[in-house]
Amino acid sequence: MEIKSELLVSKQKANDICQVQCFNTDLVAEISQALPEEQILAEAQILFTALADKSRLKILYALSNTQELCVCDLAFMLGMKVAAASHHLRKLRDLKILQHRNEGKLAYYSLKVGALPISCFIPCHKSSLKNILTFT
Repeated sequence: MEIKSELLVSKQKANDICQVQCFNTDLVAEISQALPEEQILAEAQILFTALADKSRLKILYALSNTQELCVCDLAFMLGMKVAAASHHLRKLRDLKILQHRNEGKLAYYSLKVGALPISCFIPCHKSSLKNILTFT
């Protein structure tokens, strides 16, 4: 039984790889030249790793719909402790996506203007993002 499943897997793998080794040298050269530098890719990797967290995406979505929110409001919205919300906010602030200001004992966060286009992580149709964020 195990041998059959291994054969099936190897057959499936054979279907999604090239059976001969050839490539379009002109196209590959053109695309290779257009690739970003390693430093830019490393920075993008850090950014996308931070944005891979659902709570952080919810924060960005919430802040895209208002001027600013207090850490307490965001924590309540996310259903987590203020310390946990602060951790997520700090990560986004360190990436220079968010800015904050203090008013007495309150800390308010907002999207940093021009830091990262909202369209990079918020679809044009907010209902689409709502579906993504509520998908389980």
